[in-house]
Amino acid sequence: MSHSDDGYLPGPVPAYVLTGGRTQPKSTLRPETLLSAVLHRPVPDRTAPQKRELLELCRGQLSLVETATHLGLPVSVVRVLASDLIDEGLLCIRAAGPKRELMEKVLAGLRKL
Repeated sequence: MSHSDDGYLPGPVPAYVLTGGRTQPKSTLRPETLLSAVLHRPVPDRTAPQKRELLELCRGQLSLVETATHLGLPVSVVRVLASDLIDEGLLCIRAAGPKRELMEKVLAGLRKL
């Protein structure tokens, strides 16, 4: 780690800096929400490094909580960052698989055949 002549050592960026002081996302995102990068959209140069890393992780499909784990950030912070990227058209929400109750009803119906 490098430091300046005055002894300053750079440390981790506080979460409130990453989110611009916001604690609530504009989009409703649950921990299991699946995120996917919009691959045909160019990422603006001004995009923060954490948002770029989030987009890179979501080139396939990843849940919000998995993304937070990979980034080493709190889910609440990643929720705000992801919401911003959704608003910018760089990230989209993918529907999760069907609910267990529905799958059990389908299975029961198939068994009746």
